[in-house]
Amino acid sequence: DEEEEINDEYDIKVDSLNPKIRNTKIGQIVAQLDKIPLGREGERDFELWSLEALKVIFAAQLVGLQLHPNGAAVQRRDITGTNRGKSDFWSRVLLDYKSRNIVFDAKNFQELGPDEYRQLQSYLTGSYGKLGFIINRDESENLTSGKDLDWTREMHGSHQCLIVKLPAKFISRLLQKLRSPEKHDVVDRQMWKLLTTYETNYLGLKSTRAR
Repeated sequence: DEEEEINDEYDIKVDSLNPKIRNTKIGQIVAQLDKIPLGREGERDFELWSLEALKVIFAAQLVGLQLHPNGAAVQRRDITGTNRGKSDFWSRVLLDYKSRNIVFDAKNFQELGPDEYRQLQSYLTGSYGKLGFIINRDESENLTSGKDLDWTREMHGSHQCLIVKLPAKFISRLLQKLRSPEKHDVVDRQMWKLLTTYETNYLGLKSTRAR
């Protein structure tokens, strides 16, 4: 069926591929994004795209990434994986936010509103810690005053949860950077920078971490 075909298309074991094959696979994933229609029509394809892109960019850091592990539950978690704290960024997430299990909520539209932030915040209990990610179709990872910036601050102020927006375009840029073998830690550095921007610029926290 269609779902199996998409999974076959993305079937990729990043660590075991030689650079040329890996770069071809990365190119296929990046190219696929623009073919996925926004909204309900492309919802399932976007979830699958997000899963496979995350498997590539966090191949060594997150294990067991999968779709809907609690598929029968009322609160379905789109994509989850286990954080082993194996890099500077993911170690920081584990220590500062107590997030051993990481949740990525894939939303196949551009603008995020209060419902999306509240839904993800409700997942952040127990081993999910206080940090989660929303993958959406926005053009920029930057937050906008009066929109997603306000809800990011609200979730942090009321629930001590940090919800980070990871647009698919941002993820695509990370994928493209991985095509250069000398940039093996580029994803970690970009994620570290993004988290610091949230803490210091958006939330006004005094960051105790330097890099």
